[in-house]
Amino acid sequence: MKAKLILSSILLILVACSKSNLTSESAAQIIRQTLQIPENIQVDIQGIAEESRNSAIVKFTANKEQFRARMRKYDRGWQMDDIQGKSGEWIPIASLYVNDRLDKLEERVFSNWDMLCNCFQRRSDLIPNLVDIAKGIGSFETEALMQLANARLETINLKYDKKVTENPELFADFQNAQNQLSINLSRFIEIFDKYPGFNSNQNIKDININLEGTENRIEVEVSRYNEAAQEFNAALMKSMSGIINKEYKQKQIFELWTKANQIPIVKFY
Repeated sequence: MKAKLILSSILLILVACSKSNLTSESAAQIIRQTLQIPENIQVDIQGIAEESRNSAIVKFTANKEQFRARMRKYDRGWQMDDIQGKSGEWIPIASLYVNDRLDKLEERVFSNWDMLCNCFQRRSDLIPNLVDIAKGIGSFETEALMQLANARLETINLKYDKKVTENPELFADFQNAQNQLSINLSRFIEIFDKYPGFNSNQNIKDININLEGTENRIEVEVSRYNEAAQEFNAALMKSMSGIINKEYKQKQIFELWTKANQIPIVKFY
């Protein structure tokens, strides 16, 4: 269960210690509480080197990652002030993002993902109407019909769950299927555009408005999802929870297929 401690609470986490020396047990407790490390993750103290009577460097491992923490003894006890990761840079605890911040950013990612999936579903629902009209044209290319129908079928069988955003393989399948549908839809429209008399068909005009609006909406929602995912990923990189607590996972970025650097726009006129 994700910790909901605010930053001010973390800064007040102190372990009382009557001696000037910092013990391994106290150091492990301070590290676990300050970084909000779950009980199922082992914190091993590798060594404690005193810098002065009231300051020490603690070398520790968590989730097979190695870190160093600078601790200082205040009137109320020992407190963790800074942490050093693989980069070698010392990061003040006060500047680290806490889990509550990551929770909110993750919620935004998942919300935008749901909106994007709704747009993809809307497009999928509109395509059969377009195919039915094309079937009414006796000379319409059968191969184009089959390619569009098969591409749509691939998207129907996809997983739309929010956890797809954290799974590179599932996300790649989702992205490739949606982009392939965009490609086939664009080709389909180009062929459709060559047939005379369709401009006067009111059904085609209605589909045109709905498809064009949906394609434009997909572009907007992809941009919003990617922005939210990038913000979450950046925050995760700054948070020790992203290294020690594997509960959080980076979100995948959607690479939208474009034609001439733009989302395919359906035009019947």
